[in-house]
Amino acid sequence: MTDEAKQAIDILQKEILCVSRECDTSRCRECDLVMPDREPIIKAYKVAIKALEQRWIPVSERLPEDENKDYLVCLDDGYIATIMYDGFGKWLIDDAEIIAWIPLPEPYTED
Repeated sequence: MTDEAKQAIDILQKEILCVSRECDTSRCRECDLVMPDREPIIKAYKVAIKALEQRWIPVSERLPEDENKDYLVCLDDGYIATIMYDGFGKWLIDDAEIIAWIPLPEPYTED
C-alpha cells in the first residue's frame, strides 16, 4: 500500500468518526478530528474513488494508455496472465485473445 493510500485511509477514518459522533457542529473547530484544511480530505476522497474504480476493463471499451507496461489480462478461455501491452493496439502474446485487462497492483512491501 502506498503512503498516499495510508494517508487517505487515516483521513477518511477521522471523517467517519466525525460524522458518526453526531456532535454539535457549532463546536467542530474545537474537535481533535478537524483538518485545518479541506484539501487533504478532498485528496483522500479522490484516492478512495480511484481505488474503487479498479475493475476489469473490456478491450472493446478501451485499451491501456501506457505502452510497454505489464497488465493483468483475462483471455477468452478464462485464463488470467500478466502480459505486456506495446502501445500500438497489440499485446505481446500469440494465439490468444485478450478480452479484458486491469493495471497491476503495487508490489508488496513489508511495512
